[in-house]
Amino acid sequence: MAAAPHDACRGQLWNFYTAQSGSESEQVALGEAFAKASNIFMRLQRRTAQLERGYQEAYAELMRLQAERQETENIAATPDLASFLANPYAPAPSPAEPFAAHPVPPARDHTNLALRL
Repeated sequence: MAAAPHDACRGQLWNFYTAQSGSESEQVALGEAFAKASNIFMRLQRRTAQLERGYQEAYAELMRLQAERQETENIAATPDLASFLANPYAPAPSPAEPFAAHPVPPARDHTNLALRL
């Protein structure tokens, strides 16, 4: 993965200012470079932080929009829950015997009980 442009710029700044210090010691050269260019390094750091914040905000917005779109696609793909259509996967009901549910009552004697007494 290639380095970000601001990282390359920071490296070039360090190289430029350490080369100008003329010191033999690397630690002294780094200190002198920072002392000479601290305002430049601070400005570069602010811009880097601003870019990173913008990236994070844009990425969060992208994730929110993708989740919202996925949610609307899922809602559109689900069938209506209040539908009264028959379930195509349910087993067919077994045929019932025609009179099994309603038994025939026994025959009655229709003679007048008062006459029998």
